Amino acid sequence: MPFKDLREFIDTCDRIGEVKHISGAHWDLEIGAITELLAEIPNSPAPLFDDIPGYPKGHRVFANPLASNKRTALILDQHPETPPFEMLKYWIKRTREIKPVPPRWVDDAPVKEHVLTGDQINLFDFPSPKWHENDPGRYLGTGDTVIMRAPGEDWINLATYRMEVHDEKTLGLWISPGKHGYLFLQKYHERGEAAPVAVSVGHDPLLFVCCATFFPYAMSEYDFAGHLRGAPIEVTRGVITDLPIPATAEIVIEGEIPPRNEEMRMEGPFGEFTGYYAVGPHPQLIIRVKSVMFRSKPIILGAPPFKFPSHWFTTVPFNAGETWDALNKVGVPDVQGVWQFGSWFPFITVVSIRQRYAGHAKQAGLVAMGSKGSAYCGRYVIVVDEDVDITSLEDVMWAVATRCEPERDMDLIRECWSSPIDPIISPHMRFEMAHGQQNTSRVIINACKPYAWKDKFPRTNIASKELRTKILDKYSDIFAGAEAEKVKA
Repeated sequence: MPFKDLREFIDTCDRIGEVKHISGAHWDLEIGAITELLAEIPNSPAPLFDDIPGYPKGHRVFANPLASNKRTALILDQHPETPPFEMLKYWIKRTREIKPVPPRWVDDAPVKEHVLTGDQINLFDFPSPKWHENDPGRYLGTGDTVIMRAPGEDWINLATYRMEVHDEKTLGLWISPGKHGYLFLQKYHERGEAAPVAVSVGHDPLLFVCCATFFPYAMSEYDFAGHLRGAPIEVTRGVITDLPIPATAEIVIEGEIPPRNEEMRMEGPFGEFTGYYAVGPHPQLIIRVKSVMFRSKPIILGAPPFKFPSHWFTTVPFNAGETWDALNKVGVPDVQGVWQFGSWFPFITVVSIRQRYAGHAKQAGLVAMGSKGSAYCGRYVIVVDEDVDITSLEDVMWAVATRCEPERDMDLIRECWSSPIDPIISPHMRFEMAHGQQNTSRVIINACKPYAWKDKFPRTNIASKELRTKILDKYSDIFAGAEAEKVKA
């Protein structure tokens, strides 16, 4: 079912036991540590924090919105028990048949229940958490939607970028080089102009997913979210900018991003999805806040990054869908699936193929490596045969250990797209060179059976599917639920 706002999503999750109500946790590290510990438990409920010390009851923080299979299935309008790989295939199907549904403008917007401007604004009126122990301060933006218009165009882009609360009326903004927002700001700032911006920090998690995945240049995330939900996203005009903001958002902040030579603030380091503190302290962009709109008893949507294998974004690697689609579009045959491992962006991309000719695996690896869904901050692309479970890191590494001959089956590709938050980037590259200079290498691993003699490769010593099914039927009392499904596979 499509959710009109974050509250409806939370209520639905609560009814199926997917919300954990927590009272009294402090914004200073306690909310962050609880969120992290829950993220380390597979398919744990999403924490909803209330009665936060120093804040009125009802000023809440909702974190890890999609860190379970059931909650991810809900935003895709799928049955809660749908397996992650099936959800990925559904996502790919929907992205291939996309028919953009533009947002619908409305005047009556719940987000305008309270409107603050000028001296009324105090960003500390909201319980922004300090998520990680070594963060420099409180971060309001982790599950946010940053809304900008392309200079001189009608294209509206939505994206998720981290935002530190510097003071009552100033936010920090960190954008990785190469992202759409970064390209927009280059154009605004080259003209000596401050960029108008609006930021939602509480909205339907489907919008968050659309912000955090890769889309073709010049396609608005609003249009795609409308396509996925089967109805337009309702938007309203801000009070300072004319940008379209989610009408049912919890909190929306408007302002401007001045050029770097005009004003920057020290920002970072922040605990990123890589599992490290990488960028900062370093002068970064800011947002001068001009207005704040919010609903009564507002909810901050939190998606703070944690070290892999914690699930803090979603259990389905949606960017793997873009890579799978890219393989199909260029004509790589018999691709059986694509999966990714990493907290958000793909440290490891795995491609499953049914080998048809010599060089097939190498072709698949090269295309996957260059695709948008795998290019940013990737490290390894692994190609495996169809008998390997690509959703299991253990199975993938078994294939690497037994089917890859390192001298012959590994290729090193240099100078690929990375980011200052990549921990392997040297301090010199990260801080002393101009943004956009950072790059790293990639490794393509052919973990398929050697094509020339794959039919003579030793047989795998696991029970056949037929024998597994027979044993499961006869001894069903030994196995139950998910374990039975795993044994059948």
